[in-house]
Amino acid sequence: FKGRGFIQLTGRANYQKHGAAIGVGDQLIQNPDLANDPNIAAQLLASFLKDKQTLIKEALLSNDLKQARKLVNGGSHGLDRFTDAYTIGDRLIA
Repeated sequence: FKGRGFIQLTGRANYQKHGAAIGVGDQLIQNPDLANDPNIAAQLLASFLKDKQTLIKEALLSNDLKQARKLVNGGSHGLDRFTDAYTIGDRLIA
């Protein structure tokens, strides 16, 4: 179960968990490419972030951008771009 959709959802367990959460049951297990449908991809993104919302907020409030990034993608790939984007966004809404 390779990365698909806006969040690049990976792993059978995530496809099952978030597919059920957005109301498509096991359709993502049966047809993983459904995760690339824009409407489903948007719902999966929201479900994934909602599931990790508290941990992500805690990391951001502690200014631990590396941990926030890890919670989303499992590692620190793209940390520099994420940090730049977060800093710009933070300045714009402050």
